[in-house]
Amino acid sequence: MKKIVYFIAALAIISCNKEPKDYVMLSGTITDQNSDSLVVRSRTYSKTIQVQEDGTFSDTLNVTPGVYSLYDGGESTSIFLKNGYDINMTLDTKMFDESVSFTGTGSENSNFLAQKSLLEEK
Repeated sequence: MKKIVYFIAALAIISCNKEPKDYVMLSGTITDQNSDSLVVRSRTYSKTIQVQEDGTFSDTLNVTPGVYSLYDGGESTSIFLKNGYDINMTLDTKMFDESVSFTGTGSENSNFLAQKSLLEEK
């Protein structure tokens, strides 16, 4: 009986181990959007993400870790992406640099880059 209990416990532990995601989940909301899409790009990567009429967007990106540019059709900001991250962005284009904000897994690096950009602008 003990062997069965140990076997079930071991099976439960093994099944709980999650494989790391091999993509970034990027979603968010844009107020007063400049276009119907966002472009995420680096020197070797580019992907266009469709933005809905209500300003929401969501997509998965398979990336190599690094700093990417996120362009909304009018302005851009830097964002750090790494597979496994789950980032949510909010943005009001009328005050682009002052309002861009990131939450979720991996958002700390992108918030740092946004604050750095804002300080450099001043």
